[in-house]
Amino acid sequence: VPIINDNITVPVKTVRLELRDPTGGAVLPGVFGAPTNYLFSWLYVNGTGDRPATVYLQFDSSPYTVSEADGAAIVSVVRQGPTSRAVTVQYTTSDGTAIAGQDYTATNGTVTFGPGEITKTISVPVRNDGVAEGTEFFKMVLSNPTGTGATLGNPIEAYVYVTDTGAGVHFSQPSFDVAENGGAAMIRVTLAGEFTNVVTVDYATSDGTAAAGQDYVATNGTLTFAPGQGSQTFSVPILNDSLVEGTETVNLTLSNPTGRVVLGSPSTGVLYINDNDSISLDSSDYDVYENDRTVTVNVQRFGDANAPVTVNYFTSDGLPSDYCCLPLPKSALAGVDYLPTAGTLALAIGETSKLFTIPILDNGRVDGDRIFTVNLIVGTFPLSQSQITIHDNEIPALIDPGFNPGTGVTSQQFGSPTVYALAVQADGKILIGGTFDTVEDVGRTNIARLNPNGSLDTNFIASTSLTDSFGNVAQVSAVALQANGQIVLAGNFTAVDDVTLNGLARLNADGSLDTNFNPSIILTNQFMDQNGNPISAAIKAAVVQANGKIILGGTFDTVNGLARTNLARLNRDGSLDTSVITGTELIYDFIDPWDPLNRIPVAAAVSALALQGDGAIVVGGTFTTVNGAGRNGIVRLNKDGSFDNSFFVGDGVEDGDNPGTVKSITIQPDGGILIAGQFTSVHGIGRNNLARLNPDGSLDPNFGLAENRRVDALASENDGFVMVADSSCDWGCSFTLKRLNPDGSLDDTFPLVRGEGLVKTMAVQPDGNVLIGGSFYNINLNNGADSIVRPGIARLYGNPGQPRIQFVSTQDPNTGIFSADITVNENAGVAIATVQRVGDTSNALTVDYATSDGTAKAGLNYVAANGALAFAALEVSKTINIPVLDDHLARYDLQFRVALSHPTSGGALGLSTLTVTVRNPDIGFSADGITRQANGQVTLSLYAPDSAHYVLEGSSNLTDWVQLGTNVLTFTDTTAPMLNQRFYRARLLTQ
Repeated sequence: VPIINDNITVPVKTVRLELRDPTGGAVLPGVFGAPTNYLFSWLYVNGTGDRPATVYLQFDSSPYTVSEADGAAIVSVVRQGPTSRAVTVQYTTSDGTAIAGQDYTATNGTVTFGPGEITKTISVPVRNDGVAEGTEFFKMVLSNPTGTGATLGNPIEAYVYVTDTGAGVHFSQPSFDVAENGGAAMIRVTLAGEFTNVVTVDYATSDGTAAAGQDYVATNGTLTFAPGQGSQTFSVPILNDSLVEGTETVNLTLSNPTGRVVLGSPSTGVLYINDNDSISLDSSDYDVYENDRTVTVNVQRFGDANAPVTVNYFTSDGLPSDYCCLPLPKSALAGVDYLPTAGTLALAIGETSKLFTIPILDNGRVDGDRIFTVNLIVGTFPLSQSQITIHDNEIPALIDPGFNPGTGVTSQQFGSPTVYALAVQADGKILIGGTFDTVEDVGRTNIARLNPNGSLDTNFIASTSLTDSFGNVAQVSAVALQANGQIVLAGNFTAVDDVTLNGLARLNADGSLDTNFNPSIILTNQFMDQNGNPISAAIKAAVVQANGKIILGGTFDTVNGLARTNLARLNRDGSLDTSVITGTELIYDFIDPWDPLNRIPVAAAVSALALQGDGAIVVGGTFTTVNGAGRNGIVRLNKDGSFDNSFFVGDGVEDGDNPGTVKSITIQPDGGILIAGQFTSVHGIGRNNLARLNPDGSLDPNFGLAENRRVDALASENDGFVMVADSSCDWGCSFTLKRLNPDGSLDDTFPLVRGEGLVKTMAVQPDGNVLIGGSFYNINLNNGADSIVRPGIARLYGNPGQPRIQFVSTQDPNTGIFSADITVNENAGVAIATVQRVGDTSNALTVDYATSDGTAKAGLNYVAANGALAFAALEVSKTINIPVLDDHLARYDLQFRVALSHPTSGGALGLSTLTVTVRNPDIGFSADGITRQANGQVTLSLYAPDSAHYVLEGSSNLTDWVQLGTNVLTFTDTTAPMLNQRFYRARLLTQ
């Protein structure tokens, strides 16, 4: 739309723009996507301002400032008003304290503005006279404007201040450097300005930390500058000694200038004498494991070694003074992590290095890496500092190897199988919901149940639809348990076990569908997300109250035919509880961060629900109002589902200019409310993605962690510690698991656990262990050095520092299963099982062990063993030796079990059982392995280990043997009917 500038003062003008009558089958989208006949918008044309027809000519500002050294002052003249006409104005200069011909060049002339020109400049030459005279000024005046409407504006006088260049004599720089063995330092003095006369200045040295006669030769004198000469130098002789004394200083001074000159800046300076004789620690960073017991530190001398020298050393807690980086690592403590050490080293003539040791203490605790400092000094002069990092040698118990979900959750149809919901039953079995179609290689769509050890409960069979009503991938977003063992499923699915259901279903304890529970949850208005994708009705969160009623949160506007926006309460039978009406707004305005004037209508949502101890319900999500009252992202309902006005209001959660999002809520044992999601402030106070509220909803100011990444899941452990999963999706998604102390600070004894993908949900088991679910495949420990396969679900020990006894295990990279099982030949004589202690090792403890029969029998195939293993303090490994018996019979492999039990001293069990397979190295015929058939043929069945190499032979006289086959396990002898008798043997070959 072309806009015409008419130079007329008017208010803002508007133009109505319309689209009408599309053809070719096209439609115009109206509100929320509904078709409409026409669309319109407004174009606002802003006026150019209140400007008179008169053209004002004036300086653009006053005063102006210029340095003598700049050469010219640039002064701007501007015009205001219409620009379509040509106008002129005259200018002239006049003296102030600056004198034309000495300080500047007198200037006058005419400035001409052509059509469209609004700014012109005038250049007035200034002179650098080299005289110390301070700042001076001259004046410029405009006069005689010409042209239609031209007149003088304001200001028409301008003052130009000319600053002195600092004319005078001064050091060329504030400081100078010289090596101790450099012989002499050359000091340059500069004269600024243009002088036609002789100039002199006196110079002198004086002691700083350097001493005249020991470190340098005292020097003084007068420098003379001939006319036009701009610099002079003088030298300071330097004395080289064999002392280690670090960098020393000499003071330099100029005084008594003559010849119409003043002292410039700097007129004092410092000469640094850099010691060429140095002693330092040979490394800035030493590393030691706490069970190394000592760390050796090397002191080295550089430069002149022709004199003896002594240095002192001492240790101190904390970091070196020049440590740069955040977050600050944990400080080691003298007497706890190392023994405080101090002493003196004497280096003889020619000796260039010396060693000393610092004792390191193994405290047996899982306490992460710690740092202390070793210091080196001569007298009181500091020479060198180095940090010593004590690496913790205790292995924290992180991933539970006894929880084996095998191949986990996978998908043949979805791009990224994900576990979104976890629930732990009273019997220890684990319900998982999400987006997947296979669990441990068995078909299960979006819902499954695992046994306490992580294996699939194959007796629990239930599946949802694969997609929602728009063809988007369906998911189970929440799983809630009722007191009678029934299971509530919530999500965006459209069917369960082929029965049509909209996002909500209830299963019986065995996984069968409760067909009497069938609420209708729909979204009658069609919304788009921020990316333009249609949103279907979805239940994102569900909790079961003590009275059996069910609170739902999500994105919907109708429940059982009645209006309910994003919040609803159902009775036990699935009917709508009509006694309470509480809801958020249907949509809110999302401010486009790239275009703040663009407000996008986005569907509000309730994403998280949590029950407080008194039955009240804390609600989180993305919304700005509840029942018409302003509430940003967090609100509380009374236990009857009504809106709780007593819950602290404040500003709620915000994400810059937009409402924040609460994705996860956890109620702690003390009533504190942990919230996590995507936000930058809570109640107007900066909090990035993680915060704790007091039970009344106010912000807990004492709980704080600088969490810059989005938080997707959290869990409050039984001891008050908090597990947090944050994420970043800049270049593919990745997660980090962190453990927080009860005050929100980072638990630095918990190593960071990372992985590709996301952690979307957590659940704390009664024993304190933590289940995590998401879209991950591997979990990486030790900065990626160890990778554990856990597709979609894993279990972490709640307290990684607790002493834990377990069999040493390895993980099968194909199945993901950890196993401590061992295999021995029956002629090996003994089976050896290795038991390790992880976590805290500071105390002595014991653990019982015992064998039990499988197909192998005690007394026949092995010797039964039981007893107790006693771990001394700091001891981490023990072995169990179980005698194996050789029965000299050809048979298949046999198995027995070994189990750990009853750890003492607060210990717990990890992977506590293993299977010993006793492999038979003999070859022979199986029981009933020689059978004559009715037709007279003989069928042979053999046993042989995989590695055996043998031949099967037959004979009718035990003398003449005929080869029948090589390495065969079954064979049918068709020649047997023709013989009266037949003998068979399997003969082992050497190669």
